[in-house]
Amino acid sequence: MSMAPQPSGRRFQSLLIWLLLFGLAWVLYDRFSSKDVYDPDAVPRVVTPRGDLAEDEKSTIALFRNASPSVVYITTLALRRDMFSLNTFQIPQGTGSGFIWNREGHIITNFHVIKDANRVMVTLSDRSQWQAKLVGA
Repeated sequence: MSMAPQPSGRRFQSLLIWLLLFGLAWVLYDRFSSKDVYDPDAVPRVVTPRGDLAEDEKSTIALFRNASPSVVYITTLALRRDMFSLNTFQIPQGTGSGFIWNREGHIITNFHVIKDANRVMVTLSDRSQWQAKLVGA
């Protein structure tokens, strides 16, 4: 298959369009380039100490420090069977968060986190991992 030569009028139109696009790109680059970001006359502002935190801020920080170790990271796994070898393997299905509810180790999370999961792994704040099972929904 051979390409027929373009008439000179179409070739000129193509060249003109390319030149206009190049000119537009140049104008946009010149307009929005970061050459004007640096201001040699800029003066840094003085940083003043913030002072003491308000009581409600202090209580929020204390609440976070006390509660954060109970937050857990949940990974759900789906069991799949290989079509050829028929071996079963685990595929990460989803992730979410939850928190330890009581001393027995019950964990509260949203149902969509564990929905349709075959296995659930829980990572604690100390980075230890535990296999979990659904006891109620």
